[in-house]
Formats: sequence, structure tokens, C-alpha cells
Amino acid sequence: MRKRTSVTLVTAAMALLLAGCGGSGGGTQTTTQGNTQTEAAGQAADSGSGTEQVELRISWWGSDARHEATLEALDLFMEKNPNIKVVAEYQGFDGYHDKLMTQISSGTEPDVYQLDNNVYFASLAANDKLGDLTPYIGNQLKLDDYPEDALTWAQYNGVQYGVPSGLNGPLFIWNKKIFDEAGVEYPTDDWSWEDFEKACQEIYDKTGKYGMKEPSYFLTMTMVRQQGQWFATEEGELLDFSAALGNVYEQYNKWRETGIFPPLDMTVGQESQQDNLFLSCDAACEVNHIATMPQDHAAMAEEVELGISLVPGTKQSGGAYMLASMPWTLGKSSSHPEEAVKLIDFLINDPDAAKILMTVRGVPAPQSVRDTIAPMLEGDALLVMEGVDLLIENTERIDYEWLVPGSAVIENTIMDEQYATGYGQKTSQEAGAAAYQTILESVQNSQ
Repeated sequence: MRKRTSVTLVTAAMALLLAGCGGSGGGTQTTTQGNTQTEAAGQAADSGSGTEQVELRISWWGSDARHEATLEALDLFMEKNPNIKVVAEYQGFDGYHDKLMTQISSGTEPDVYQLDNNVYFASLAANDKLGDLTPYIGNQLKLDDYPEDALTWAQYNGVQYGVPSGLNGPLFIWNKKIFDEAGVEYPTDDWSWEDFEKACQEIYDKTGKYGMKEPSYFLTMTMVRQQGQWFATEEGELLDFSAALGNVYEQYNKWRETGIFPPLDMTVGQESQQDNLFLSCDAACEVNHIATMPQDHAAMAEEVELGISLVPGTKQSGGAYMLASMPWTLGKSSSHPEEAVKLIDFLINDPDAAKILMTVRGVPAPQSVRDTIAPMLEGDALLVMEGVDLLIENTERIDYEWLVPGSAVIENTIMDEQYATGYGQKTSQEAGAAAYQTILESVQNSQ
């Protein structure tokens, strides 16, 4: 993979007003874990060695499983660092960034917090609202074992403002039971789109089940790249992807006509875990982020075994891409930045912490941490690890097109135009051009 520095800018007003989307994990909770023993240990340290008692705040969003694992890891950190007390603030995704943006604007943000890169990170970095981690690298913060491209995803203008907590990315996920019912061989990493089309057509003809659910943004982004058209330069400038996107839309429309894809009326809006056609076992495949596979598997209507492989066409034309997710970020207003950075280092590098956190934030980025937890993984968790390894081996570059100034609209725009051409409201090329124009105007208006 080639090194890439992500460059982005979203206006400060937008960043401070945008609400979180999606979500899990329930309502906001605040806890101080292990206060009694930590305060006592801190008093002993103060009286015995003169070590200052420090209190840090940390915040994150997520599910109950992520909350429980993180709290347990924080207990361990306090046990190893008795002069530091950690106050945890955690909740589901909905509303998390609203609260965080308010705190940042008033200088009351936590010392360490989890941030969504898709919109917020670069806006805050561009407006000097994030703590700079660069002075601590090699001291309190060890990053030698981090993939270079994962680190660039949390940089702005070459400055390290965060450290990604996990790796993720889109892969081809498929239902072995449906392939068995149709007597079709399982997909492989070498599959071409011709292999995909032949297999999915046979599945539809023999079983009446669709080859793939209506494709998400992830597949579209991959297929556009496979045509040699990236969405942004490595310097973060938007490229004209309209023709390539139109070609992808045209292929989608052809596949809807033959049963490889379902009719739009069956699928638009059906993105919840309860009603999409892959989860109901009425479609054989999907392309999705590999880290979400375990929760999708648990929500499936039937007890089935899933397989994973590279998106078709990857071996022939490339296009694989990765995410380096949920960076831990230093609060610019922190009164104890060295201790805060020490906490970040613990969460990403400590082998005992890794055994607790496992894959609750995706597959850990440092190779040594992945090696630590790999023997402990089984089932879907092991499959996720193998999937990330596939992406690491096949990703040409980490390209985060939504980090172009004003490009936070890319995902919704691409899906809106996908539906417009699917319903016959526009030709595929008109839809591709309209998507590019909408995104271009958003970028221009942000400058």
C-alpha cells in the first residue's frame, strides 16, 4: 500500500451542528470505574512518592459489548497506573457527536475520546480543535507496529491528530446454504464478474432466490475503482467519476432485469437487520463491511454458514479499499496530555488490554496485537480477522473520498441516483453525471 495523507475540510459550523446517525448501545451513561480503590491507591502514591493524582475523562460510543470490554480494560489501566483515575462517558451513536461537538466548542471535551472520521475529524483538525499527538510519538505513544496507511487516515496536513482503533472494509459475504441448494460452487478470491453473473443467474433460475441484495454504497465504490477511476487524488482533490459511476449503474440495471438483483420495489428502504433480503435468506450474497458480519449473521432468518471472499473482479482489476476506524483522539483542552496519551497507547498496544477488547472496535491495527488475539478467536470473529488480512493484502491505497472538503454528501447522493436510474427516472449516465455534479457543488460551496 502506498502512503497517503488524508486532506479534508468541512466547515466548522457544519461540524458543530451535525448530528450522529445510526446507533446502538442505549442511553448515555457516565461512570467512574474503580473509584474507591483508585483514589486510595492515589493517596498512597501521593504520600509515599509524591506522584500527582491525575483524573482523566474518556468517551466513546458503541454497543453494550463495547462498553463492557472498554470498562474492563480501563480497570486494568488504573490497576497498572494507580496515580491515574479514569472517568468513562459512553453511550450509543445517536446524539454522541452532538454532545461531543458542544463540549469541544466550549473547551470541556474529555481528555481522550473516540471520533467518527467520516465528517468530524478533518473539520475539527482544520479549525485547530484537536490535540496534536506528534510530540508524543516514540515516547508515550508507540506507533512502530501500525500500518502506515492506517496512520495517515488520522492525519491532517501531515499532523497526527488521532490513532485508529481498528481496521475494516468491504468484502463479499455469501450464504453457503443457498449455494448448496442451487448446486453452485462457492465463490473464491479469484472470482471475476463473469463468474459472479453466471453463478447468481444459476441460483435465481434454480431456487428463485436473488444472487445479491440491492448493492450498497460499498460495492459501488469498489466497482468504480475497478474501472480505474478513483474518487479523489492522494492529495484529497475530487476527481470526475461520473462516467465510471454511470457504467456501474448501467450494470446494476441489467442485473435487476435478470434476477441477479431483486426489483427495487422489494429492496429500497430495506436496510435494517430485520428485513433486508440477505438477512431474510432470500438473496445469496451481499457486499458489506466485514466488521459488521457477526451481527448480520446473528440476525439472519435461518441458521446458515457464511463465507467471505474478495469482491469479484478484485484480482483482475483491483479496487479493494479499507477503513481505519474510530480513532482515539487527544482532547486539545486536556490538562494532562501526557497521561492522556499514555491511556491511548494502552488501549491500542497493551497485550493484556487487547485480550479484553478483542475486536469490539474492528480488527486491531498493530500486527503484534492481531497476533496476540488471533489464537483466542473463533467462528465469526476469526472470519473477520481473516477478512481484514485479505484487505491488507489486496488494498492498493486507503482512499477516503468523503474526506474531500464538502464530500460528506457522497454516500447518500450515490444511492439516491442509483435509485433514480433504477426506477427509470434517468439514464444510467445521466444519474452518474448528476451524482458528480451534486458532490462537486458541495465541495465548491465548502471552500
